[in-house]
Amino acid sequence: MSRILLGWWLFGFLMLASWVAVAGEDRRAHADDLYALVELEDAAEIYAELVQASPEDPGLRVRLAECLTRTDQFVEAREHAEVAVKLTRGGARALAELGLALHRAGDFDAAEERLLQATEADGECGRCWWGLGRTVALLGEYEAASRHFQRAASLEPDNPLFLRSLSPFVTERDKRKELYQRYLELPRAEELSVWGNVRTWLALLEFAGERRLNQVEVPEQGTAVRMETDRGMTYISVDVGGRKKRRYLFDTGASGFTISTGLMRRLKLKPVDVFTITGIGGDGLARVPMVLVHQVRVGDTIVRNVPAVVRDTAPMVDGLLGPTFFGGHSVTLDHEKGELRIGGSEKEDEPAESTGKRRQKGRKKKRERETLEIPFLSINGTPFISIRVDGVVMNAMVDTGASQASLSMHSAQQVPGLQLMAPGLAPPAYREIRGSTGKSREVRVVRRARLEFAGETLEMVSHLPDSRRILVRLNLTPLSHALGTEVWAILGNPQLRSYNLHIDWQRQILSLTKFR
Repeated sequence: MSRILLGWWLFGFLMLASWVAVAGEDRRAHADDLYALVELEDAAEIYAELVQASPEDPGLRVRLAECLTRTDQFVEAREHAEVAVKLTRGGARALAELGLALHRAGDFDAAEERLLQATEADGECGRCWWGLGRTVALLGEYEAASRHFQRAASLEPDNPLFLRSLSPFVTERDKRKELYQRYLELPRAEELSVWGNVRTWLALLEFAGERRLNQVEVPEQGTAVRMETDRGMTYISVDVGGRKKRRYLFDTGASGFTISTGLMRRLKLKPVDVFTITGIGGDGLARVPMVLVHQVRVGDTIVRNVPAVVRDTAPMVDGLLGPTFFGGHSVTLDHEKGELRIGGSEKEDEPAESTGKRRQKGRKKKRERETLEIPFLSINGTPFISIRVDGVVMNAMVDTGASQASLSMHSAQQVPGLQLMAPGLAPPAYREIRGSTGKSREVRVVRRARLEFAGETLEMVSHLPDSRRILVRLNLTPLSHALGTEVWAILGNPQLRSYNLHIDWQRQILSLTKFR
């Protein structure tokens, strides 16, 4: 009898083990299906369950790390990728996912190191070359980035992510159109907003025909236009479509060119397609029309065939533009002289002083102002520099269009002992902040912190009515997701308006000269 019972017990155990294995296979297949449908959060949930059941499976860890990185959970992604690297003894795919998690976190030096190791471990790994291309592009190594993206696309010609990353580096219009068309024909591998924007760029190229988009003409000696400052923001006059001058906000945090709804009607422009912009506020996304403007003139600088999104920025403003609008030419915001300079030399000749002024000064020598040169990263056409908040180093967006300095929710957690004011106790102006995509209601004012940048230390305190010393915590995750890397902080207009700024895109150097 005991033998019979033992036999039945063994039979039951084997059946259960078989059922568990089949169930595990079914769950893995379901997770893979969700991954293919770009339902990455749901896929990550199942992969996490499977990793708990099979912690020694490096393939599961790698796929889970990828899903977590792409859904902005880069801390957890890094942990799983590090385990996968140990399990595979430095396998290429595991190293690649670790590098991509570090890239998403904003640790670009460490990301480059891991991704280089990945390409050395397996020179035929397309994702390894693609990840390395993304990182070196942010570090300003554009030729190397182009080579890496080409290598990735040659290894996996049907990978949509590789095709989209390569397309900005392809200058020939027809070849770029082919990449866009191929991307759209393949099974969708990214969010609908990204997929839709590729469709819009293809529509723009077809609408433009033989015309080259964003054709920039800057005089050899450069050009200068008068700059107006109103409530700390910077405005310039822009000739749009050959009509009268329009009032434009110049914003170093902007990567494109916008026009207002009213200006679109006055210029009788018809939308080419719809474009999804990403910013701060709401859910971080806004679908807006995109048009093609025949010509834009800023001083003596002319830009032809300009793609423009239609978005109402603020009352009495016809649009905004950022520093990359001028096609890689240097840009200087000289608040002291009230000038925006494009191209030419950074150093301008000082105007001759009148005899009367010289007599008033007597023999007192004019003190030479110190100019600090800071290397910056160019992320989607926006400069990022290194700052410190209570000693914690982080990359910060240089955004002259922002009304305050901000920390992301992630970076606020990394600053030891950082205290936030209760929502009801914050100054009224900082309880709700309007961004480019709506209102941000997850605003918390920092009680006290030390902000260091450009050799200056600012004591940020919540009780002073000085916007320069206000620091807030915002939900910057949608913006970080769109940029593909963490926006740890934002330096706003209150902190930047005491400086003359010179942006040298060729050297990726931001020069700051304090004048007050």
